[in-house]
Amino acid sequence: MKYKTYKYGKDFFRAYERVVGNGWEIGVTFKGKTLFVGNFILQKERTFYWKKLNMALKTFGKKYAFFTKAPNAWFCKFLSDYLYKDYYFYLNRIMPVHHKMHTKNFTRGITTYRRTLKKTRIGTDTKYYLKAA
Repeated sequence: MKYKTYKYGKDFFRAYERVVGNGWEIGVTFKGKTLFVGNFILQKERTFYWKKLNMALKTFGKKYAFFTKAPNAWFCKFLSDYLYKDYYFYLNRIMPVHHKMHTKNFTRGITTYRRTLKKTRIGTDTKYYLKAA
């Protein structure tokens, strides 16, 4: 588990990265309340986004000054929306790559299936179908 703490005025925000199941979770907390959570399966994407998240937090801190009379709830919501906007922008950028790769692999699978079906079709009467057990 990896942590990085950011001081913002008198308050502290904590960015974390941890293993969850078969992937990783990256998030930001403030006083025990989760402001942002992102999940990743591929290590390459997780590493890239960890760097991107830390840059986004630094940019946010420089761009939007914390004023003392701001309610914490409003400011946390503002930061949360900023981080989710950045996260979904990143996902929209990488999804077409995955879609193209999986479509290509599925097309190859269909071709192999059809070739195999032609070879084994003659003389077989048994067919198996995928169904819930």
